[in-house]
Amino acid sequence: MKLTYYGMIVQHTGEDWIDAPLVLSTAQPSLGGSIPELGTQIAKLYKPPPLAPVPHPGLRLMALGGHNLQLNSVTAVGPEDVGFGLSAESLSYAETTPTQNTAGDTILSTTFVIARPATIPSDSSEHKVTVTSMEMKPTTIHETVPAKNTNVFLTASVLNPSQFILLPGQANVYLNNSFIAKSDIKGVSPNERFFSSLGVDAAVKVEYKPAHEFSEQVGLLSKSSSTVHEQRIVIKNTKNEQVLITVKEHVPKSTDEKIKIKLISPELDQKMANRVDSMKKGELPTPGARLNSAHNLEWTVALEPNSETELLVKWSVEYPNGESVEYVEQF
Repeated sequence: MKLTYYGMIVQHTGEDWIDAPLVLSTAQPSLGGSIPELGTQIAKLYKPPPLAPVPHPGLRLMALGGHNLQLNSVTAVGPEDVGFGLSAESLSYAETTPTQNTAGDTILSTTFVIARPATIPSDSSEHKVTVTSMEMKPTTIHETVPAKNTNVFLTASVLNPSQFILLPGQANVYLNNSFIAKSDIKGVSPNERFFSSLGVDAAVKVEYKPAHEFSEQVGLLSKSSSTVHEQRIVIKNTKNEQVLITVKEHVPKSTDEKIKIKLISPELDQKMANRVDSMKKGELPTPGARLNSAHNLEWTVALEPNSETELLVKWSVEYPNGESVEYVEQF
């Protein structure tokens, strides 16, 4: 895997820079997102919204002084995004190669000295310069969030072996010199592991079957209602190699003592309890089921070549009789 680190330069000073030595400095780098994320799904008792008052026909709302009230729309304009682009090219494996460009740190920023002089015309257009290029050996991971997208995303786990800080920015991903996807790279320090989306792997397929729910009344003295939710997820590996895939699925979280939620299937791996959000910490996933810090299920399975498996996610919610429960996703 080859990573080429670029800087985008725009200048409108009225003077063209001819064969100018360049030093890039961090200044408000942009952030972004990639593969779908799951927020925390909160279960709470449903309360119908209050009815809106019905205006009396023929009445017109007037302000003091006889002026009509008018609602003006306001448009918010944010600053133009800036940042550095990354390009991951081909999945060939090699050792890290040294570069002539240098990077330096100050208390508030990082600077990058560009090895070759560049010509940047004063035309307010973006001009790309190469900060550095390095060879990396990635470990590939498969992930899917079938409740939102049944595609399986191929993710590369890579260690940054260079002296360069990788700033947050967008990456163009190429496989065999063909563009396949765009990805977002978060800030990465030297010798820190990071993850980059390599696009969709069509050789691994996911079927998200319709959910089943059934309700019953429980309790002898204080009657309450219980609803069981079943979700079946079929994963098929058509590749000629084993695939390690992590499925992310909602398990609602209750913030109301009147609502009790129990995960029935799968059985959580207690050894994984201290490894929640392992990928955010730069750790590779291992087979097993766990709840992450957002109370979402992360179920990692190893799928043999040309095989398929069915996962059953099952949970129950108990709540006061006569009430109803709504689910709200929060980020």
